[in-house]
Amino acid sequence: MKHKSASLILLMILLYTLPRLGFSQPAPHSTPPLVPLYMAYSASESDHFYTVDPDQYNIAISYGFAPKGVVAYLESTNAPNTQPFRRYYASALTDHFYTHLVSEQEYVLDVNHERPASERWEYEGVEGYIYTTKVPGSIALYRLNKYII
Repeated sequence: MKHKSASLILLMILLYTLPRLGFSQPAPHSTPPLVPLYMAYSASESDHFYTVDPDQYNIAISYGFAPKGVVAYLESTNAPNTQPFRRYYASALTDHFYTHLVSEQEYVLDVNHERPASERWEYEGVEGYIYTTKVPGSIALYRLNKYII
């Protein structure tokens, strides 16, 4: 039986372009440049995969994830009012988890001690940096999970 934790949290993220959603192109961004955040989705596993690495994105697609393209843009380096957007993966559950909150990172690493080794979260790194407060040109990103019973 697979279980995914339920959570709802507001994250601020730069979404400077998404023409298919009707957003306009912003003024040029100062250095460092923004990096595209790609998303792929596995309906069979109910798992969303986000990465700034085009090679990882293509690998996910080769594993059967549906390509969703660029869904956002992240800061490539730690800028004022940003936090690292961290990725974790539990391979036995085929489940990715993303957070910018230190408290959630600590929780994920803490519950690892209660899980079988095959179901533990593995830290996969920082995808980029997201704003934790509203900045001009950004919109809110909501994270939702559901229980799978």
